[in-house]
Amino acid sequence: MALKLIRGVSFRQLERRLVHDLGLQADCATGQTAWVVVPTAGVANHLRLQLLRSVGSRVLAGIRVAPLSQFLSRLSTAAGIAPGTRRGPLLDLLLHHLCQQSPDLEIARSMAQIRSGSRFLMPTFSDLADGGFGPGQSDLIIELARQPELATVESEVLYLYCRWLELLEKANVEWAPLQAQKLAQELEYLSEGKLRVALAGEDGPDPRIVFHGFYEFTDVNSQLLTAVSRRLPTRLYFPFLAGPQGKGCHPAFAFVMSILEDLQFRLGSYLEETQDLDRLAPEEPCQFFLRHYPEGDPSSPPSFLSWQFASGVRAEAISAALRIRRWLDEDTSLQPGEILIVAPEAASYLSVLPEVFQDFALPLRVSESPRGPKPEEMILRNLGRIWEEEADSEWVLSHLRDFLQSEPLREQFEEQVRAQGIWGKGAWGRTLGEFRGWSDFQKGRIEQIASICAPQRQKDCWAPQEALQQLKAMHRFWMNGSDRLKSIRQAIEKISQQFPELPIPQVLLRDWLLQSGAERPVSDPWNRSAVLFAPLMRSRGLTARRLVVLGLACGRLPLRIEQDPLLSDQSRRRLAAQARHVGHRLPIKTRATDEQTLLFLLLNTSAEALHWVIPDSDDYGRPVAPTPWVQRFLQHWESDQVDTCQRLAPLPRGPRQQALQMLDADAEKGGCLPLRWARQLGLKLPSDESAADRMGPRLKSLPSSLSVTALESLARCPLQFMARFLADWTPLQPLKPFRLPSAQQLGLLLHRALELLLAGSIEQGISLSATARMLLRDGEKPLRKIARQAVEEAFSSRPFSHRLLQEAAACRVIRLLSEYLQQCAGEQAVYPLSLEAEYRRAAPELAGARVSGKIDRVDQGDFRLCRIIDYKSGKKLARLEAEVQAGFRLQPSLYPWLHQSSSTDGQGTEASFAYIFLGDAPPRNHPLDEAPPADEMLRSLAGLLAEGCFFPTSNEVCQRLGFEPLQPCRGCRMASLCRRHDPSTADRSQRLFEEKAKPRLQYLRKHLALS
Repeated sequence: MALKLIRGVSFRQLERRLVHDLGLQADCATGQTAWVVVPTAGVANHLRLQLLRSVGSRVLAGIRVAPLSQFLSRLSTAAGIAPGTRRGPLLDLLLHHLCQQSPDLEIARSMAQIRSGSRFLMPTFSDLADGGFGPGQSDLIIELARQPELATVESEVLYLYCRWLELLEKANVEWAPLQAQKLAQELEYLSEGKLRVALAGEDGPDPRIVFHGFYEFTDVNSQLLTAVSRRLPTRLYFPFLAGPQGKGCHPAFAFVMSILEDLQFRLGSYLEETQDLDRLAPEEPCQFFLRHYPEGDPSSPPSFLSWQFASGVRAEAISAALRIRRWLDEDTSLQPGEILIVAPEAASYLSVLPEVFQDFALPLRVSESPRGPKPEEMILRNLGRIWEEEADSEWVLSHLRDFLQSEPLREQFEEQVRAQGIWGKGAWGRTLGEFRGWSDFQKGRIEQIASICAPQRQKDCWAPQEALQQLKAMHRFWMNGSDRLKSIRQAIEKISQQFPELPIPQVLLRDWLLQSGAERPVSDPWNRSAVLFAPLMRSRGLTARRLVVLGLACGRLPLRIEQDPLLSDQSRRRLAAQARHVGHRLPIKTRATDEQTLLFLLLNTSAEALHWVIPDSDDYGRPVAPTPWVQRFLQHWESDQVDTCQRLAPLPRGPRQQALQMLDADAEKGGCLPLRWARQLGLKLPSDESAADRMGPRLKSLPSSLSVTALESLARCPLQFMARFLADWTPLQPLKPFRLPSAQQLGLLLHRALELLLAGSIEQGISLSATARMLLRDGEKPLRKIARQAVEEAFSSRPFSHRLLQEAAACRVIRLLSEYLQQCAGEQAVYPLSLEAEYRRAAPELAGARVSGKIDRVDQGDFRLCRIIDYKSGKKLARLEAEVQAGFRLQPSLYPWLHQSSSTDGQGTEASFAYIFLGDAPPRNHPLDEAPPADEMLRSLAGLLAEGCFFPTSNEVCQRLGFEPLQPCRGCRMASLCRRHDPSTADRSQRLFEEKAKPRLQYLRKHLALS
């Protein structure tokens, strides 16, 4: 086999070629499996979307896009190599043991004197393993350590690493970097059958491997790439630009030359072909920056570039939102998913970007950014803090309050602790003798708390069995039954078998708990169109039509890779040089300059337009200088006072000043100013807070006709009713291009399908049960015909993007219809009278306004009695009756009342009501004959309309008012208006409910008490 190397200026250029090549495979339908291997999950998700958009209705059979870790896991399974861990409690214990057993080395003694100092060895050992140093190179490592040019600390680190390899082998522990080395060796000898089964299945031709999105490789990854290329046809899409006349490379790509040279040396004759794409990509930014790197003074700002100075992180987020909002308004072909935001330090922006983008009605998707620990990890972090702070009473009570909420005696215990003035530490143990009012249960709790206090600890280290006993006791008392200490206990149990006399420092156990809640990268669902925000160092390989770069401050771009605590950059360069003398390549982590990193990022994306957000000061008001490369451009342009609309006015720090500037940007319509920011400007709003809550901006008059759906919205949340039916607020909905129909869309499909299904029964006067038996007798063909027609009609204006999704929706409708007909076939005979009929009736309780509704079906049974049917595509709710009584579901009350208006004499006949829940198995017919009277329900809602008090109603407000079964808030996209996450919102809404909605409150208390 062989490797084909394809080089291009940017990842966009390479991506287009890759998509084209994969599309040819889809057209040829060869049956060959293609694995597209990329560095991160973020790049994998991005590439999947690009492939789906490019092929249209064609099927990409056999193409798998996977991160490198997933691809290696598949190969490891085929080679029979057990997966290993890169970090964890067991490895920390072994590092501690290594330092204890190496007193002859100064570096080990130093690590032993530092709190959890042995952990500082792990980054260095991981880099040495990724550099290819494994158990088989022990002699080579010793030879390298003896080189006279190395410093003492560098030689000792190598000696200690050799002992680390021996210790892992003795303890029989699988370490991930060594497993990757073993995989590279095993691939040379893996049988053809196992390799084919792992990557392509039993039958078919050998799979094809594609590597894309990489800009550097560790030594082990280079070995893996080489091994794969020798066994399977492989392609590598790699960023590169040749120099003038094809000599060397462009200075911006100089740091990739060593990687290409290494691959050429490893592959030799296996490097079949090297193909260079066009010298320059068509995008203007790519050409512009290459012309002016490393030197050059552009005469004027390019048309694609805009920039803005901003004071503080929040101002930077606003600048990005304003620029993106304008881009979307100016270019209707631009989708939110084609816009990328990057920042060197993503964590500082995650606290403000979602809120600001929600205010501007912009969908945001976060990729591989730190979001903080999970709730279950916070339990361990809290426990570590309690242990570290010697059981401080506030930490203890907070832990019990957060994670033992259901315990009935918790509040009583907390009250007694505060009454006795227990502050923690040794007071927990002394209080048992000083205060006699504790119950046996409370005494046991205090003893457990005291056992974790520092004054109660007799020694700094425990034997493995003692540590296990302490962890088990902590698990029983502090973990509330959940086994979150399992990994730590298993590590100590394994160590106790190999090294039963190893002392385990208590500080190491505490650090495990404190560090278990460390922030980790997480990502939002990738299959929706939203503006993508990614950390700068995780965005290599991504492409976009528009790019926003935040945090262009000197010293912050790029975010420096944390320097190794043992080996400095100079030491690493010296080690790499000496490693070549003994016949081994030791790659160094890339240390690209500010200019190279920024330029390479801009070239990678090849965006059509670019916006720089440049910090003018930090969050504390201290001035910040832009990164030097950006300064070179801006100082030249601004010194010449070039007038350009791309240079935006600086954004101030204060919210009021920011709001004024955005209002000035569009003073006529206020299009740049979010609605809830009006308070910052002191616009003409009433001074009374309750009056301000009643006065929505630019409200229309109350409509003369209200649908049942609108009245349900009013009953649930008056603010949502005002937003949807009075103020016409329509926030931008995140687009999901490739998905099955939502619950609402599925309901429309089912309504239309049932209408088509039963139309003949009404015309011919046939009972529902007879119709069901007739359709079931004919098999699935008539149901499939009806389902297909419903899909085509219901979504003719918004067709599904792929026929397979249409087929999936039709199959789901067929299944639900079949289950419903089987249920109807065995029931008593009822005759459908009407389908999807619209009704209107004047409501004196609503000052004469008309109420409208569409009734799904009206049946007639024995004794000429009518029953109104309303379809629900989901399952029956557990709190259905409570929602009916509250008016959150008004059909049982208002549909019979509307049906009475259809009689010729104006009196009408009474009709019963029933829901049919098609999502239940089998579908369930649920009658609701005890619904509240319509006139009483309408009077309770009329008060809200008369007062004009459209306040938000959250679940917390209902709980405060004593309506526990009710959960009115469904999480609509008006969060920036109702501020439901603001603690003061519930207080204000409760007060307005009690003061301005008394008829509604009295109604709820009456009917929910009866229910």
